[in-house]
Amino acid sequence: MYQITPQCVCCHNCAMECPRQAIYYLGLKYEIDLDKCIECGLCAQICHTNSILEVGVETPVHPHPPLEKSCDVFVCGGSSGLVAAVRAAMLGKKVILLEKAKKLGGNSDYAGAFFPVYTKWHAEEGYADVREEAVEEFWSRTDHVLDRDVLHTAVYGAGEFFDWLCELSPHKTRQTYKLVPFGSTRGAGPIYGPAMLSFLPNRVYENLLCRDPAIGPGKTGTFVKHQMLEAIQREKLNIEILTEHAAAHLLTDASGNVVGVQANDPGGKTTIHAKAVILATGGMGKSDEKLQKYFHFFDCETPIHRFSVPTDTGDAIDMLQELGVEPDPERLV
Repeated sequence: MYQITPQCVCCHNCAMECPRQAIYYLGLKYEIDLDKCIECGLCAQICHTNSILEVGVETPVHPHPPLEKSCDVFVCGGSSGLVAAVRAAMLGKKVILLEKAKKLGGNSDYAGAFFPVYTKWHAEEGYADVREEAVEEFWSRTDHVLDRDVLHTAVYGAGEFFDWLCELSPHKTRQTYKLVPFGSTRGAGPIYGPAMLSFLPNRVYENLLCRDPAIGPGKTGTFVKHQMLEAIQREKLNIEILTEHAAAHLLTDASGNVVGVQANDPGGKTTIHAKAVILATGGMGKSDEKLQKYFHFFDCETPIHRFSVPTDTGDAIDMLQELGVEPDPERLV
């Protein structure tokens, strides 16, 4: 017998794929109709957040003494951190990637698309480079609260990332996206410029039967994840991936430099020493405490559902606070 836990994020994947249509929506999550369920286990297999469990079946835990590992670059978080790990390894670094969940992907699996303002594809089609114009537009939308340099990095970085993705997987990228004219309107939401990149609907990688075009998994975020994992295998990159490892404490040297991390895993503790540390796990979408503290998010009577994955609890914030680093409330927008 299978059960959907309260950690369900309602991505529709299991309900759409169930061969017996035995999964239905109730309240703020999905439930399994045990009268219809044939216990095939497909729902548990495809759940990207491991929120569906077989009742009475437990994964054995193998206790181990404290472990010590070392690397050039340590990356915390297997969502956007997976891209950082691949990039560092391609530069010749030994990388260790830590992920708290059982599967990689995190909230990136939800990403349906992303909208770089200008790429080599735009240049090939003769579109104008309006990145500086976009930076000013996005900056004005924040009432100049966000750091303009950060927005500049984001706008330019999105295009550079897509160009790199094209170099990494040229044929698959061409098969997965197309450049679509945006019309006379310069911007809408996160889109800005004369043309946008569109994810082709027939290129969904997972969640194949989902009829909701607004959400993954299976689209751009999942596509990027697959390309990173394929690159690791194809290029034989020196990346060690440790899932079910939750980073708990940052390690510092006598000068206060961060030189590693201590993590908890099902069997014990693992300490990782590194020359450089990348934290890619600052999201807090599943932390009621942080959402209330920084955004007053629950100052309402209506129950709120969040699509954030269960492990999205702002671990990087916790670890940095131990070192006396506090988020700037004025920039948490």
